[in-house]
Amino acid sequence: MRICFVLMALAIYLPMPARAQSTAISYQGRLEASGAPVTGAYDLTFSLYDALTGGTRLAGPITHSNVEVTDGTFTVQVDFGAEAWTTTVPPYTNAPRYLAIRVNGEPLSPRQPVTRAPYAMQTRGLHVNDDGEITVAGGFTAIGNTRAELAGDSFAGFFYTSSTTGIGVFAQANAADGPNRAIHARVRSDEGIAVEGYVPAGSMGSAIVGSAVDESGWAGRFLGRVNMSGHTAVGRQDVRITDAELFGVHTEAGESVFGGMYVSGADEASFPFYGYSAGGTSGDYDAYHYYQGTTGAWKLYVRGGTRMTVTDGGDLGIGTQSPAFKLHVNGTAGKPGGGSWSSASDARLKKNVRDLDGALDALTSLRGVSFEYIDPQTIGELEGERLGMIAQEVELVFPDWVETNDDGFRTVTYRGFEALTVEAFRELREENDREIAGLKGEVKDLEIQLDDLQARLGALEALLEQVHATHE
Repeated sequence: MRICFVLMALAIYLPMPARAQSTAISYQGRLEASGAPVTGAYDLTFSLYDALTGGTRLAGPITHSNVEVTDGTFTVQVDFGAEAWTTTVPPYTNAPRYLAIRVNGEPLSPRQPVTRAPYAMQTRGLHVNDDGEITVAGGFTAIGNTRAELAGDSFAGFFYTSSTTGIGVFAQANAADGPNRAIHARVRSDEGIAVEGYVPAGSMGSAIVGSAVDESGWAGRFLGRVNMSGHTAVGRQDVRITDAELFGVHTEAGESVFGGMYVSGADEASFPFYGYSAGGTSGDYDAYHYYQGTTGAWKLYVRGGTRMTVTDGGDLGIGTQSPAFKLHVNGTAGKPGGGSWSSASDARLKKNVRDLDGALDALTSLRGVSFEYIDPQTIGELEGERLGMIAQEVELVFPDWVETNDDGFRTVTYRGFEALTVEAFRELREENDREIAGLKGEVKDLEIQLDDLQARLGALEALLEQVHATHE
């Protein structure tokens, strides 16, 4: 008798949530002999392979003895176990499986292809369309979890694993190019959350972890606004400088290696900035600093105005946005304790040391004047009467004191004024000493002359006394 096997259907029926889950499949087939359906008891043996011919037997053989076949039709339950449908080698659970069947010990050919997914178009709310897309009807769906208390929560689905190294949800977009997504979450409500991570109290775990194997990839990427509350750390996990820190950046950069954070703009003329607000309300900002892409300057804004500017040439302006010097202060400046700015003066650092000559004449060649600036605001100077000198006059005596700015106006920098003053005083003292020495010599001569006159006067007085005595 020739036995012809015809596959009618293959389905995997999902168990009710409250019932114990099963890995058994319900198999329905049809037996024919000489083209006619048979009736009777037959021994059916089932094995599961990973190939249509040859290959590796993954499970079985499982024999059902004396299976009742009525008018060619039979139904059996075959349970190969969960491991028959999983593997740690690609293509994982989606790998094809093939069912080998023996009837009364006689193998049937070919093997029957089966998949882990059911062929039924709909089973208890699970619907599979012609493109293989699966949708789940409304309500709560739990995978890997049977805890009834979760059914009352507003979950569309719940994936659970109790393994210490398990993964509740694994998604992979396998295309080598294109804007594919492993997971896409969308929310419409203003209070809605598309993706939420949760760490229970007492746990040191991470709610969401992203990793990029290639340094050109992104472990996390956000397009649009991002709102984070609580402490956020970049580059470090267990370090928090103080309890007041809400955002921290850590780098593994070694000695003399840059590491940190950049704020950049897409346009070269943009103004990348970093701001501060004590009030924390919309439009309430107290300070910010930014890079001015149009000029290459860095600026610091504090409560109503730009207080400091550093140009691309390294000039620092305080109270002015157009510094003309390496340090340009528009307004007053102070040095606690007084004194002057220090400069290198060690004898071991100097050469071509010479005495200054004519310091007094040079200083007295200068002219001190009182004056007022025509437009002090424009040039960053103070209003009112000032004391100083005229640059053009100073240039005739000390040309290295005078510089001309890019706008053509001259400025004066008093270089070595202290040394000139000291030597001028020295020259003045030497002149005074010479004059005093001369006056002292003249006084000495006068004293000698006076002594001589006094001696001669004494002699005359004595002579007069003698004459007077004779006439008596």
